[in-house]
Amino acid sequence: MICQPLFDRALEPQVVRAALIGCGSFGAPLVTQTRPIPRLEIRVVADTDIEAARSAFLRAGADESDIAVCGSCSSALQAMEPWKRVIAEDATILMDLPVHVEVTAIRTPEAGARYDCEAIRHSKHVVLVDKEADSVVGPILKRMADRAGVVLTTDGGDQPGLLIGLVSWARALGLEVLCGGHLHECFYEPESGTITMDGHPPAAVPLEAQWAIEPIPEGESQRYAATRRRLTGLWRPYEEDGDTFAHIAVTANGTGLMPDTPVCHRPLLRLSELPEALCPTSDGGILSTRGAADLPTLLRTEEASGADGGVFIIVSNAVELSRDIMADKGLLANPAAPPCSSTGPTTCAARRQPYPSLPLWGR
Repeated sequence: MICQPLFDRALEPQVVRAALIGCGSFGAPLVTQTRPIPRLEIRVVADTDIEAARSAFLRAGADESDIAVCGSCSSALQAMEPWKRVIAEDATILMDLPVHVEVTAIRTPEAGARYDCEAIRHSKHVVLVDKEADSVVGPILKRMADRAGVVLTTDGGDQPGLLIGLVSWARALGLEVLCGGHLHECFYEPESGTITMDGHPPAAVPLEAQWAIEPIPEGESQRYAATRRRLTGLWRPYEEDGDTFAHIAVTANGTGLMPDTPVCHRPLLRLSELPEALCPTSDGGILSTRGAADLPTLLRTEEASGADGGVFIIVSNAVELSRDIMADKGLLANPAAPPCSSTGPTTCAARRQPYPSLPLWGR
């Protein structure tokens, strides 16, 4: 489960004490959300913006008189004794305080890596809300943490944590994960014949190519995906998105799923088309490898439900009864995969992304 790797090390009724570095849009909700969690507390925050940290504590229910701004480890220790909330401009102060977990949410890989290394050296568990540091030095930090006997984890609410959770769930059930990734979406307007996506120029669909926007017939995934790819060619310069690839790198670190191509296939698909297209070419899909990471863009109209910002996995299950149950419970299935396949037809499970992003996911 999401929190267990850390809570298992703190026996009841011990509380897991965390210190947070960075109190921005991701860090502040961590401070406020810990209030109703019985065995998790964040009483120490480091941020160069003192008022941002103060605001988070106040929104979490603290009184102004309960907040202390400290410039040294000794003053922070004195403030913690009467249960004050501590704010520090210098994050290195946190390393010698009596906390179990250090959480970094600063989005600067160099600083995040430096603080994470120091936390591990001080025998503290580490939560990487920073996908930037995790994508650059995550494996190195993981080896350091393993040697030190502490937990290194991504958070459990952003896309990588959700995807790692889905992959772990599927593998624990004996399912083969053929593909997993993050979902974006675009809108198709049949009246104007255009496909629009936030931040991108609209793509016009010529009358002679509108067949490719229709639902994919059985066994035609490769042809339809290739044609749709050509129609949205204007979007290709936008594909090398740092945030997106940082997410994919964190996912690869935590699951072993690797991009099938340098920038992923990024197919344009309806939600119902995911399991048929994102499976191996031997089963009629577009993947040349098993265990791939990808970034499909969901093609939908205004009336259809969306999943922008969510995650998905495509799994294969050789057990016929289990497949029937999964389909009966609403998981999408690939009707084109050979029923005699050694691994069985593919199935899709998708999950919307909840906010705010919360710890913790143990790798």
